[in-house]
Amino acid sequence: MPSHKTFIIKKKLAKKQRQNRPIPHWIRMRTDNTIRYNAKRRHWRRTKLVVIFGSFGQCHIPQRVSFSSQPEVFGLFECSIGGCSA
Repeated sequence: MPSHKTFIIKKKLAKKQRQNRPIPHWIRMRTDNTIRYNAKRRHWRRTKLVVIFGSFGQCHIPQRVSFSSQPEVFGLFECSIGGCSA
């Protein structure tokens, strides 16, 4: 990730940072403890975000990419330890 980021990328990364938090305690009380944790929680070292650039400076950040031995496919891009390929 370059140190000079565009505003679009910075906005998308900020949204992912806001989403990456535990659920509030009052939601546990409201749902009678059926929702106990945030299932979409992401660790900064285990699961990386992949920024895929489109045309006219648009970018797309997939939800999650796991760096396991099996590559996962997001649209036209295959993401694994070696990186993304079209």
